Amino acid sequence: MNHNKHKYIEFCKEQALPLHMQPWWLEAVCVRGQWEVALSFDGEGNINGALPYYLTRSKWLRSIRMPPFSDYAGIWMQLPKAPGMKLERRYDIETRIIRDLCAQLPKVAFYDQSFYPEFENWLPFYWQGYRQTTLYTYVLKPGTSPEALYAGLRGPLKTDLRKAERSVEILHSDSPEDFYQVYKRSFLRQNLAPQYGLEALKNLDTAATAHQCRRIYLARDCTNGVVHAGIYVVWDDQQAYLLLSGADPELRTSGALFLLQWQAIQDFTAAGLRFDFCGSVLPNIENAFRAFGGERRAHFRIYKAGNRFWRLMAVLLNKDY
Repeated sequence: MNHNKHKYIEFCKEQALPLHMQPWWLEAVCVRGQWEVALSFDGEGNINGALPYYLTRSKWLRSIRMPPFSDYAGIWMQLPKAPGMKLERRYDIETRIIRDLCAQLPKVAFYDQSFYPEFENWLPFYWQGYRQTTLYTYVLKPGTSPEALYAGLRGPLKTDLRKAERSVEILHSDSPEDFYQVYKRSFLRQNLAPQYGLEALKNLDTAATAHQCRRIYLARDCTNGVVHAGIYVVWDDQQAYLLLSGADPELRTSGALFLLQWQAIQDFTAAGLRFDFCGSVLPNIENAFRAFGGERRAHFRIYKAGNRFWRLMAVLLNKDY
């Protein structure tokens, strides 16, 4: 284990970082490559910035990409909290930390990370030739009463929820296999293979269960017990993330998937956590997430081809780099 990685693992035992940046999460999801970390230090030798990344290798290609099951990655920073500090000074420290971390990234054919919405300054990456695409998600904040949350729902969604309440019951499950069955069926309608395999999900589930930060919701038919839909939610000390969801394509009109999402929103906001849909820019999915009345938040996908040859290869492969 390299020196930075060891220091980061020890640091994370004392500092609560976002879920997808925690060492145990990276160990669980980076099974086909390895994770490394760039670190920045203040004048006293304390870590004030970290950039974990997933490094994949083949015989002729090295890339930094998003790990499986991970909607976010990117930079964590601890900026000085000195009273009266000018914004200019704060921005200067922030920029120096980002430039330091960026400079430590290894030379790769392709770099591609989607940053947390809290990360706002991608200028140091721009100055180094990286590109950026803005993505969007929807977030529900804690501290809102169930009545206020319900009032924020789109009208037709309320109708779907009432319909679902009459036909299905919600249960919590400890079986990733049961969830995976309905998750897999949700791809049948599009004749697609599931994005993730069962063994990969079980590997993550074992780690998340050990850290007590996952919940599986299933919607079961009140009459015959058939599972209509399921969602898989993970969380850290600040936020819950809708990691995976699926619905039986033959039972989609029951509204069961919406009911599960609505239940999870109520559960986690009542527990003092934000609820993040980990949104999509696809029109139909974005429309469904927006119906729950959450706040739209932008976040950056930052990417780069390592040189002209790899940029040409990306063009030939119809990839955006």
